[in-house]
Amino acid sequence: MTQTDMTADQSVVPDSIKKAVSFMQAGAALAVVQGVAGALSELSRPAVVVLELAICAVAAAVWLWVASASQAGRNGARVLGTVFFALSTLGIVQVIAGTLHVNALIVTVDVLSWVAGLGTTVLLWQRESTQFFERRRH
Repeated sequence: MTQTDMTADQSVVPDSIKKAVSFMQAGAALAVVQGVAGALSELSRPAVVVLELAICAVAAAVWLWVASASQAGRNGARVLGTVFFALSTLGIVQVIAGTLHVNALIVTVDVLSWVAGLGTTVLLWQRESTQFFERRRH
């Protein structure tokens, strides 16, 4: 394999990463929906509205940053995304168990966000994804 072939091979983003990026973009959109829904349910408390919107903006930005960094082959982003998914799993367990009291729309968005995180995590740890991240390290 020539140097040109090796360089071209390193620049090819596998389908598993492309699909994971799509899941992460959906997760970012869901973070915005969740923040807006949360804010609308708290209109009588302006400070809570501001907090809800700020949290959703940060969450969406994190989803998009992890997507971008993963597509660039940064293995740390894959690990960080997995940690965030684990934390999300703990949160969804609390929602399903009923220890966190939120409205039905927020529960639905939480579950959809968790599914986006699951899809992302599974795709980022596929063999072709691992090979992509390993190629980017060298």
